[in-house]
Amino acid sequence: MTEFSYKIRADKVDEKVERYELEADAASREALAERLNIVSVDALSATVSVQRIQGFIIAVKGTLKGVVTQQSKVSLTPVQEEVEDSFEAFFAENTNAVSFARKRQEHIMENQDPEVSFLDERDDPEPIEGGQVDLGEVVTQYLSLALNPFPKADDEHFPVGDDSVSADEDEAQLPQNPFAKLEALKDKLKDKEG
Repeated sequence: MTEFSYKIRADKVDEKVERYELEADAASREALAERLNIVSVDALSATVSVQRIQGFIIAVKGTLKGVVTQQSKVSLTPVQEEVEDSFEAFFAENTNAVSFARKRQEHIMENQDPEVSFLDERDDPEPIEGGQVDLGEVVTQYLSLALNPFPKADDEHFPVGDDSVSADEDEAQLPQNPFAKLEALKDKLKDKEG
């Protein structure tokens, strides 16, 4: 079961752009928070457009907005943040979806250049499963990518070192830079010459 699901039939998608407004209900938000291993998903909505391109590829583009609560990496207290991101994904039937590795290998063979750039995502679409594209799952995946990996409250700071040690003491404990000795030797030589 997908936590936030909004499936559309692939065979109903054509060249005309269709727009969808998605909003996660309370049960979906609770399940999403568990899946994403965060305190809570307080709000999540997305505007998604879907269109068939190149005859067999379904292009999914949109923006998502949400409010999530995560645990601070500094104090472990809950921190609420707004999340906003844009996204695009591409889908095709298994018979039309090309293996990324295979397509890249063919391109290398054609160009005899192992340093070729990677394929654009539309050239390596995700396979359509069960004749449907789940727009909610696309939004979920991009929400997970948009989460702040190091949440903290505005007044919190990540510890840089032991606060009980002063900056001078901390610097004294660091191993001496090997070039510092050369610099000192150079200064001595200048003094002797001068």
